[in-house]
Amino acid sequence: MTSSVTSYILIRRPHVAEWVNDLRSGGYLQGQGRLLNTRIKNGVEERRYCCLGVAEETHAHGHCDWQVQPRLNMMLAPPGSDNAGHLSLGTMRWLGLDTQDPYVVLPLGYGLSAGVDVVKLTKLNDGYAASLATIGDVIAIQSPNWDGTYDGAVADARDRFGYRGVA
Repeated sequence: MTSSVTSYILIRRPHVAEWVNDLRSGGYLQGQGRLLNTRIKNGVEERRYCCLGVAEETHAHGHCDWQVQPRLNMMLAPPGSDNAGHLSLGTMRWLGLDTQDPYVVLPLGYGLSAGVDVVKLTKLNDGYAASLATIGDVIAIQSPNWDGTYDGAVADARDRFGYRGVA
């Protein structure tokens, strides 16, 4: 459901545009529950990424040096991170966000919600099971001032869509 409306966030935020392009590309298999899931399938390593894992790969130009984290039951995390489910600080800053687990405004028309909503990207990926391409489309319609915070997303939803929050 790519919007025909000019996406000012993609014009003003080139790193976000790179990430959205990668999400829409079809070049990543989608996974859930952590940034990167790996398994051996028919003798070949298969990698599946959460939408935030794709951001880590985009930031590293497709060559993220994923680290095994003993504190996290041996899950993989990006360099400099001790969390397998959130953005690293470096990628968060590179994208111009203020949180490692960003929220977005989810407007009507995506078939994922009964109305305008404010949700975490991880929930879109895991709970709603939105495709990576759909998540890219949702990111592309965020305000150019998108900072990923809950308060910022609520204010944006209220200003642009008359959002009143949870009843």
